[in-house]
Amino acid sequence: MENINNCSTMIKRTLYFSNPAYLSLKNSQLVIKFPEVEKNNLPDSFKQSAIITIPIEDVGVVVLDNKQITITHGAMEALLENNCALITCNSARMPVGLSFHLPEIRLKTNVSETNLTHHFR
Repeated sequence: MENINNCSTMIKRTLYFSNPAYLSLKNSQLVIKFPEVEKNNLPDSFKQSAIITIPIEDVGVVVLDNKQITITHGAMEALLENNCALITCNSARMPVGLSFHLPEIRLKTNVSETNLTHHFR
């Protein structure tokens, strides 16, 4: 029987974005900014306090449910490499896409190097 105290499984967070947001990566943290806060004439101290950071390894699922969400490639790459699922929704708020981590895939070919050189002569 397995000892529960030795279990290293961690519960991951699900992040649901239904409003416009900017998602980026900094120091292995997902950085979340909101355009409403960024664009309004608010004190800089308030704008800084509205920036949210979450460790990438704590995130298990991200649901993108607004067409005005911007996510950087670096953030997507880090999320996927940490086994996070990215779900994209359409205008009707229905899931239309799923991205998830692919293990390293090694392509096997039956063509020898000599065959390739012969083909290109």
